[in-house]
Amino acid sequence: MSHGNPSSMVSPMVSPMISPMISPLDPNLVPTPHNHRRLIIIGDIHGMLTALDALLRHVAYDPHTDHIVAVGDVVYRGPDSPGVVDRLMALNASAVRGNHEDQVLLAWSAARHQYRQQHGPDASLTPCPSVELDSRKSAHLDLARSLGPHRLDWLARLPLILDARPLPIYIVHAGLVPGVALDKQDPEAVNTMRSLVYSDSHPPVAHPLHHHSAEPWSLAWNRWQHQLPQSQRRTVVYGHDAKRGFSQGTYTFGLDSGCVRGHPLTAMIVRATDHGAFTHTIASVPCPLPPNA
Repeated sequence: MSHGNPSSMVSPMVSPMISPMISPLDPNLVPTPHNHRRLIIIGDIHGMLTALDALLRHVAYDPHTDHIVAVGDVVYRGPDSPGVVDRLMALNASAVRGNHEDQVLLAWSAARHQYRQQHGPDASLTPCPSVELDSRKSAHLDLARSLGPHRLDWLARLPLILDARPLPIYIVHAGLVPGVALDKQDPEAVNTMRSLVYSDSHPPVAHPLHHHSAEPWSLAWNRWQHQLPQSQRRTVVYGHDAKRGFSQGTYTFGLDSGCVRGHPLTAMIVRATDHGAFTHTIASVPCPLPPNA
């Protein structure tokens, strides 16, 4: 099986404010067999600050030995997106950018561009100018205004892919196409994919889709890993797919269990073992259904 050419699939729906697309996790924060550290990787939070705090209490979060990594979509839909971003920033957490962070940044960028078109290229800009956007973007622009420049800057600096080496773990929001190098992945697919569809060519070519009408990408990823030497196999931890909920494969862990829909908020707690391997436990806490859900 071959795979689609990512350069042919890149979409303008991904914000250009990506710095960088791929980032290594600080090695000082990564668990080793000797440092007794933990990674606490948390599924889609969606502005549910109360649930986030409850989860951190539940796993006995210790800032001296633990590092938090969020799989994206930390904002939107829930009641306190600014509070969630503030908490993650205060705890020096890492995160990858989700599709809703991207849409907030795109709406903010579009508003600033439209304001300059209306008032001239030298017009003084407020962080989130008062302009009218179409209804699809207006909710994300409202959220951008509530977040303000400091939080928006934090979101804009989030990578799409975190590499947790020396642990064999990649952390993304939505998924990865198997057989495609990290730096050749389509940014939109990394942010939105749920399934893969295959062409009729020989060999077939895999293309990522944002909906559920084809094979889950995670099944293809697990199949691909079993074809690789053990030293080259990588586990992907991701979110985005609340419809499928928590999902575990040999080399994939889907952590979006639908907190903002009244289902649990889920975390994967990672510890290192010898020879570059890791162990994990799964923890979750209930999430109250947010107002106006």
